[in-house]
Amino acid sequence: MSPRRVLGLLSRVLTWVVLLVSGLYVLVYLWRWEWDRALIAGIFFLGALVVVSTLAVLDAVRRLSTRLDRVEQRERAAAARAARTVRRANDERAGRHFDWLREPPDRLGVFVPVLLGTGALLSGLAYLIERAAGAVASTTVDRRTAGLLAPDLPLGPEPVPPPDTSREGARRRTAVAAAATAVGTLGAIGVIVVVLMAFTQSRPDPEDVPRSTTIELQLRQRHSDRPIDEVATALWIGCRGRVSREVAMRSTTVDPPDRAVLVLDGPIGPLDRRRLMGCLQDAELDRWLATVRSVRP
Repeated sequence: MSPRRVLGLLSRVLTWVVLLVSGLYVLVYLWRWEWDRALIAGIFFLGALVVVSTLAVLDAVRRLSTRLDRVEQRERAAAARAARTVRRANDERAGRHFDWLREPPDRLGVFVPVLLGTGALLSGLAYLIERAAGAVASTTVDRRTAGLLAPDLPLGPEPVPPPDTSREGARRRTAVAAAATAVGTLGAIGVIVVVLMAFTQSRPDPEDVPRSTTIELQLRQRHSDRPIDEVATALWIGCRGRVSREVAMRSTTVDPPDRAVLVLDGPIGPLDRRRLMGCLQDAELDRWLATVRSVRP
């Protein structure tokens, strides 16, 4: 296998891996309510999907071009063989001349007009016969001919109708294919919408939820000298809209060098906890990355 084909195969495999992994992580981040990461994974998914679709179209065009080239080569080869056969036959055959054309021209004065007139009369007669046959002929298939051509063809008591090649038949087949494609596309879109709704739907929390929650965060900074407790408080202020209004932060404890513990008072159910963790994981503060180490009710 040539290096070019190896690189092409590796690029296709890598594209499919990126497509599958990014699509999986889109669902995972939606389930975790981590919207920024879901958007980034969605961008990678769309990019890989565009690459896969483009490669599929290019492969189809390449196969069609190769097939046309082969057909053209076969036609050229067949034409060359026919030309060689005709040339060989002409070379092998002795030349025969119309000796009667070499006779004096006064003997052709009657022969040529009679020949032309007879040809015109025969052409007109053939035209009338063709018209009459076309007017009285039926559009059914001769049962004897059909039996000779296709013995396995199931012939009923009625003559076999010819295939429907009219414009109405073509429109009907096109309409059926378009309807099937539309139904399949709408079904796939419906399944995707239902899956996304199941991952992102807000459901009411149960009544017996803990009244206090402790969240342990690991904070990592890059080119920033802000205190950890200030960053943890800023994260809470940015994410407090994800939980109920009854939830408030009681205290913030710093565990140097990179840990902070938030103690929250108020009811936090499973959905609010997942939404709050997703917001904190997204780390909406510049140059800071937060990781939720544990959540203890």
